[in-house]
Amino acid sequence: MKAARLRAYGTPLRIDEVPTPAPGPGQVVVAVQGAGFCHSDIHVIDGEIPILPRLPMILGHENAGVVAAVGSGVRTVGVGQSVAVFGGWGCGQCNLCVTGHEQLCETPAWAGLSANDGGYAEYLLVPHERYLVPLTNLKPVEAAPLTDAALTPYRAVQKALTFLQPDHFALLIGFGGLGQYGLKLLHLLSGCGVIVVDVGHCTRGDGPAYADSSRDRTARPHQRGVPTTQGWRDRRTCSDRSGGVTRERASEEMYGCA
Repeated sequence: MKAARLRAYGTPLRIDEVPTPAPGPGQVVVAVQGAGFCHSDIHVIDGEIPILPRLPMILGHENAGVVAAVGSGVRTVGVGQSVAVFGGWGCGQCNLCVTGHEQLCETPAWAGLSANDGGYAEYLLVPHERYLVPLTNLKPVEAAPLTDAALTPYRAVQKALTFLQPDHFALLIGFGGLGQYGLKLLHLLSGCGVIVVDVGHCTRGDGPAYADSSRDRTARPHQRGVPTTQGWRDRRTCSDRSGGVTRERASEEMYGCA
């Protein structure tokens, strides 16, 4: 199969021919149809976060696709099924893992950031079926970035909900890829007003970045005075073989909001 591999820190990814993985007992091979390009990967590629246990390495922890093969004992997914892949793999046995916080495991095994190769390839070997989320309406290329870029702010919002009342305001610091999902999720889950702040300059071209607030759930950020340092249409994309799609469409499909 073809895979985009990092051969050395500070160098571009290179397309290589590598063996196609085969599933062992309990494992699943996914034919990758969408792989989100996370900003964390940029830091790894540049050598700012040299955490990889080996090189060359296939990066990519925001993935979705179609089940291509399953190992013995796999029961919850089948060949041909569309799935999103949760990339925060752990040991599966420690207290963090068994209490639902596997992404914080002290012996992390994340896809593309550990000994396990990631999804910048035609196929991805997933070590256990519990990491797969069946897809119904979303296409894999739309769902892939939701496994990190949306899941991270979702966790943060869920932890904050106890403290958010309808007459309160939530302060959202940062309005990049994750921040835009955070705004959508706060509107959907909290019922409170939101104040958004960011550093840098407003892309509308009429002045510096600033903060404002609104309870209007229908207006776009630029209509509510929310600074858009990257523009409302997030420029981080999820790649596929035919091009790319914006994260905004994926969030509209999954959360029913724009």
